[in-house]
Amino acid sequence: MQTQSPWFASYKRLRDRDVEREQRRLNRSQMMGSLQRHLKNTVNSVKEDGFDRIEKCRMALRVLDMNGWNRSHHQRVFHENYIRATSRVFFKADGEGAFMRSHQKLLQINNWENIQSEVLISTPRRFGKTISVRNHLF
Repeated sequence: MQTQSPWFASYKRLRDRDVEREQRRLNRSQMMGSLQRHLKNTVNSVKEDGFDRIEKCRMALRVLDMNGWNRSHHQRVFHENYIRATSRVFFKADGEGAFMRSHQKLLQINNWENIQSEVLISTPRRFGKTISVRNHLF
């Protein structure tokens, strides 16, 4: 059996990597397409309020889960905390004071103790935090 030349082995690795990248891109494209179709099908003529928009956001995340996204536990926790932090934005289109009028109901429905408008994301050093911060400072 003849051994492969180093050049051919490198070429094969690069080609396999490119094929893998293309497959991931197609998978993302299919997931986004199914999400867009789902959102398009759920649009109706009934006036939505902030509660409906929050539920639609959660539904979109469930659609991603059903179509192979497989969010980790920490991603799920992050998404829920992000929804909580941005809940005020979901009520912007409902007019002045809609969020304040809905605040207690929002806490009760979602079993939240409070609504904070900040989300802290902490990642390992290998994710490039230090380099990102340095580039922005200098």
